[in-house]
Amino acid sequence: MTTTSIPCRGRDLYACQFTDTTLVVDYHTGLVRLLSRRRDTDQACAGSPAADQPLADRIRDALGLDGSGTRSLRVVTGKPPALSFGADECDAGLTAAECRKATPAEVIASAAAFMAVLFLKALGARGGTMRRLTALLGGVALLPLRTATLDEAERGVLHIRRMGRWFPGRVACLEESVAATVALALLGRSVTWCHGVASDPVRLHAWVQARVGNKGVPAAEPASTGRYTILRAIPEDFDHQGAQHDQH
Repeated sequence: MTTTSIPCRGRDLYACQFTDTTLVVDYHTGLVRLLSRRRDTDQACAGSPAADQPLADRIRDALGLDGSGTRSLRVVTGKPPALSFGADECDAGLTAAECRKATPAEVIASAAAFMAVLFLKALGARGGTMRRLTALLGGVALLPLRTATLDEAERGVLHIRRMGRWFPGRVACLEESVAATVALALLGRSVTWCHGVASDPVRLHAWVQARVGNKGVPAAEPASTGRYTILRAIPEDFDHQGAQHDQH
């Protein structure tokens, strides 16, 4: 991950550069912007200098940021898109980890974490949801916890996923991953929360990883998660590139 700066006020921005596009996520406002190099080239041919602008300036203009202060911009290089014919396979039915009955402690931790995430989502404006959830994750990352095994991480994710099936509102990857991280923390275990991006088509995904040796392994995730480039990881000191799951 490389770091540059944008002349503007505010919190950190994260960007992922692909061959023809750059995705920018503002974790403070929840704003996401996709910059197209092809579109900039077309504009340049029409007389606009957009294609010649430095990336930092293009991002600042796209987000409507002012030119005062200094803001950190962290940039990662995205994985090239993998061939896909819509034939990704996932195991049907319940996994072995999900079939195991949850302990009372796991039920209480999962319920508390699930409610905490829903409360934070409802606490303020929708644009601040990502800021509130990442702040919660940052606080959890400071706790002196034992690293979760892959089995423990998978159980934590699956308990939250099963609980979310009974909730009438939205419970997608963001809610699941944050709640699983918090639930495991309540049980004294730590995992790494990851937010990543894949291209062709461009899409975002959130998941948790357990450290296995020197690598991070996605917990209770399909092999297709390996197509995502980690844009942000909490805790931040986790090796972004070393944490990539093998691409299938």
